[in-house]
Amino acid sequence: MEPNTNFEHKILEKDIERLSKEVHEYKKEHDVEKIDESILRSVIGSRISQSGKNVNYQGNAKPQQPQEDKSKDVLPDYMDNEAPEIKLKVEQLIETTFQHGIDHGIGEAKKMIPFILDSYHDALTAKMFEELKNRGLIK
Repeated sequence: MEPNTNFEHKILEKDIERLSKEVHEYKKEHDVEKIDESILRSVIGSRISQSGKNVNYQGNAKPQQPQEDKSKDVLPDYMDNEAPEIKLKVEQLIETTFQHGIDHGIGEAKKMIPFILDSYHDALTAKMFEELKNRGLIK
C-alpha cells in the first residue's frame, strides 16, 4: 500500500510502524478483540506520560492567525469555538509531528498548557488511527 503524502517523512514512517506494533502488543497484553481508537489513544497517552512532566507554557509573544481553516480536518470537534491562537498551536504541533516524529511532537506539546496537550493528544490519535486503518495496519 502506498503511503499517504501527508505521512512521507522517514521519522514519522518509523513512528507509524512502531505505533502499529505497540497497538498489536497492547491488544495481546490486554486480551482485546478489536483495535479501536481508544487503544491507540492509550498507546500514545503512555508515550506522553513517559516523556516527562509538563513544563511551563511558552507561547508566542503575538498570536498568529491560521492561513486557512483546515482545523476541521485536524482538530477535535470540541475545539470549534476555541480561540484561533489555541487552534493554531495544536495545528502547529501536529505539523511538527509530521515533520519531526511523534516523540519530538510530544516533547513540544508537553511545553504547552494542559488543554493544548490534551487537544494535541486527541488530534494526533485521530490522525494516526485513520492512517493506520488506511494502510491496513489495524483492522
